Amino acid sequence: MRGRRANGLERLFAFLFFVFAVCRLVFPSGAAEAAPYPRPATIEEGGTIDASPRPSVEKGVSLLDPGRDPESEERRRLRPVGPWGAWAFFGAVLAFAGLAWLSHKRKRRVVGGVFLGFASVFLVLLFVEIVLRLSLGLWAMHVKIRSNCYYDNPRGYFLPSAMAGHPEIGAFCVDELSGAWAECETRSEDDGRRRILALGDSFTDGVGVFRRDAWPKVLERKLSETKGNSKGMRVVNCGRADLDTARLASRLEMALSLHYPDIVIYAYVLNDTPPDVFPGKGRPADVSFQVEDRFSYQARLSEDAFWGPPMAQSALVRFFAERFMRRRIEAATVAMYRRTYADPPSAALTETLDQVAAMRDRCRSAHARFLVAIFPMMYELENYPFRAAHALMARELEARGVKVLDLLEVFEGRDSARLQVHPTDFHPNEIAHALAAEAILKTLRASGWLSEEETGGNR
Repeated sequence: MRGRRANGLERLFAFLFFVFAVCRLVFPSGAAEAAPYPRPATIEEGGTIDASPRPSVEKGVSLLDPGRDPESEERRRLRPVGPWGAWAFFGAVLAFAGLAWLSHKRKRRVVGGVFLGFASVFLVLLFVEIVLRLSLGLWAMHVKIRSNCYYDNPRGYFLPSAMAGHPEIGAFCVDELSGAWAECETRSEDDGRRRILALGDSFTDGVGVFRRDAWPKVLERKLSETKGNSKGMRVVNCGRADLDTARLASRLEMALSLHYPDIVIYAYVLNDTPPDVFPGKGRPADVSFQVEDRFSYQARLSEDAFWGPPMAQSALVRFFAERFMRRRIEAATVAMYRRTYADPPSAALTETLDQVAAMRDRCRSAHARFLVAIFPMMYELENYPFRAAHALMARELEARGVKVLDLLEVFEGRDSARLQVHPTDFHPNEIAHALAAEAILKTLRASGWLSEEETGGNR
């Protein structure tokens, strides 16, 4: 019996020596550089957009700038994990195996069995650590590179682009938002066409889609096809990302003086009402219900004293920490919106509602019609968690005499993933923008606001 137990310990130490050799190969003392991107096939003008997750610069590739940080999303994900986590597991195996051997020598077999059990557990953890390190690219969390730029192109919609000053590092992007801002901030010429002013935040601005695919431009094209609208109707996009209702009210004042619209459409999104401040690691994530981008990823880790340091050294810790972080952010974001839109309305929400009513009054004084179109979040539309918030907003705005179109009726029950810009960005994609534009057009027609007599012309 003692001989078999001794042989078992010898085999254990022989296996540990083999694991040590593997560790020296897998976890060298210095952290290795991530391998550079292989170049994808050439993309010719007018050809099919390359959907490879590892873009680079080739003929016909857009030179949009995805950011000035010379690191790609793939490099961030695949940056080697430090060696100390693996060595900690290996050291634990050696320590417990040694204690088991000493207990065996002293004939304390029960204690030795316990130590041997711990050694086996840490041996399994070491094996899992090695497997996760070798498969990092299969499971590590993806995040958005920055606004309008993504690490891959799953729908073939985005343009391949190069990072400024680093042509070997690529991303997939859409055009810059500054083009839409310039349209709003340039005075309209009197070309005989009536005008609609589109007001809102990133859902109107068109984050994640090309300007031509944002709902204001889609609406403009649909209006040009409207029977009896021979002159067409211009839709001016005055959306701007990151603005809440108070700042959009100021933007409306500027836009009215530059464009003299006949109709103003305010695309309201639930994040237009400022929520309570959430300091620290438990704060929500606004639109996408996950880590906002690679800079936020690092910031959230630096705020997290428990998960942050071990994640840099252990793939096993990182695997669980990333999933825990995403679930915590998602839960905090859902709770934030539910708290913001609790019934009866809070002081902050009441202020927003009064600001929207004041915007309606300002449009009325400028002889412009005013419509609020409430956009849903592109999140769990199959079982939408904020239906009560939409009902509350519609009820309170209508009580203040504001005309409301709740777009939840158009989107509820649909597959959220098919309407999102990207898995790392839950802004509406071009399909969602088209659905919204069609619903808005139907409302305008049903209201009779598209006829010359109704709008009256403001110029």
